[in-house]
Amino acid sequence: MNLHDRAKACARVGILDSKAEADLSAALTKWFVATYVKGLTLTRLRSVGVGEAWTAYVQLIEKSDLNAITAVRKVDPNNAAILKQSTEGMIQHLQQLATGAIEPMGKPKKPPAPRKPAAAKKASKGGVLENSRH
Repeated sequence: MNLHDRAKACARVGILDSKAEADLSAALTKWFVATYVKGLTLTRLRSVGVGEAWTAYVQLIEKSDLNAITAVRKVDPNNAAILKQSTEGMIQHLQQLATGAIEPMGKPKKPPAPRKPAAAKKASKGGVLENSRH
């Protein structure tokens, strides 16, 4: 039995009892968050970036604003501006990343540290003539 068939079978059995349904829902939510929110990578996001998989991903990520925020932070950690967007805006950003329309923002470069002025050399005792042999 492949994963798709097993998941459908579990769902058919799980909905027969409210406790079993709640347990299955909790287990699936935990798996989704661990794998596709907290464990999200750009490669994994791009694997779900098209077709039915993307539609399912959006349905699951929309259940919590925190999921969208966490997902964006995982794949575009240097883009602080996107975190000010709505959940819909963050999901659109995720879709652009998933399709390769945009790339994650690069890590900002630190400005170079100011250089300290070179210390002045101490004058040696005596001048050129005094130190020379005549």
